[in-house]
Amino acid sequence: MKISINLSAAVASLVLGMSSAHAAPTSINFDDLKVACQNPARFHNQNAPKNIEISCQDSLSKYVPAAAGTVTLPVSRTVTTSMASDKYSMSATAADVKMPESVVACPKFTKVIENLSLTRQVSCEELLKFEGTATEFCLNQITELRSANPDAISVTATESVISLCEKSEEGREQRGQRGQAPVPGRNQRPVR
Repeated sequence: MKISINLSAAVASLVLGMSSAHAAPTSINFDDLKVACQNPARFHNQNAPKNIEISCQDSLSKYVPAAAGTVTLPVSRTVTTSMASDKYSMSATAADVKMPESVVACPKFTKVIENLSLTRQVSCEELLKFEGTATEFCLNQITELRSANPDAISVTATESVISLCEKSEEGREQRGQRGQAPVPGRNQRPVR
């Protein structure tokens, strides 16, 4: 999740006590703004800043379920036969039985980006009560807005897709055979 915060140019001008409306704004950070609220003289000003606006922008990327697909997987079957009597025995023999492939559902996911931005007026009193960073302040505001107004979120689908439908037949077959218990009748001594 990426969050950015911007302090209004008007706030910076007020904090630094610039009298000219055409003066270039000077940048400050969130902590400096709180100090300016508590101790304006530190910034060569007699009054605490007013008309404070904090802008928060949130960009969240995540994968969400998309339409499920299907994949065809092989099915194997082996029948092992052996025979024994008081006079005769037959070694176990195994035979593969042809089976139709199975079609199974598999999930797909599409990456989306959720963007949300807000600008909020705050007072020095509110800033001084808040304990945390600028990012934490914005995160609180964004979380509240997400809960209160989901329509404020702009969702954009990307072309990034994760699909569990794609298979590597050789890789799956090889992985599936490792560590399996031996098939009865294969590589075994004859039954007597």
